[in-house]
Amino acid sequence: MLAAIGWRWPLPVPISAALLGVALAACGDGAGPSTEWPAYGNDPGGSRYSPLAQVDRSNVAALELAWSFSTGDAGHDPGMEQQGACGDCHTGDSKFEATPILVDGRLFVSTPLNRIVALDPASGRELWRFDPRVRTDIARSEGFVSRGVAHWPGDGSPGPCA
Repeated sequence: MLAAIGWRWPLPVPISAALLGVALAACGDGAGPSTEWPAYGNDPGGSRYSPLAQVDRSNVAALELAWSFSTGDAGHDPGMEQQGACGDCHTGDSKFEATPILVDGRLFVSTPLNRIVALDPASGRELWRFDPRVRTDIARSEGFVSRGVAHWPGDGSPGPCA
């Protein structure tokens, strides 16, 4: 199960850099250390440590962007909504401040409007999207922001969130 979390971090992280780091972790050869990144900072303590050795001092300078993904939620031009250029534009302030997680071979990210998007980590292709339909006509003191998603593997109990 995934859920959006609403806490605030003082420095926003560019989505392409965050996605690149987590996607690189997903590109392991399948043997050895886990390529999952199931929580903010990789583990409950937020250590941000990865035992993977694919990127090291000898090749980090040669890294290139493999792909990027636009959530479509941040930086809307209010004029676009008036022109009918997008169906769900909002005119409020929005910021991308989420850290993606990698679970079961899928990259999950939340958007400023609390949408949850599942991506293929190798290609960046969108697999699915959940939209809770956040009301954009209500002013928010911090604008529209979502701090990320969390994963809970479940305990086998029946129920709406099982």
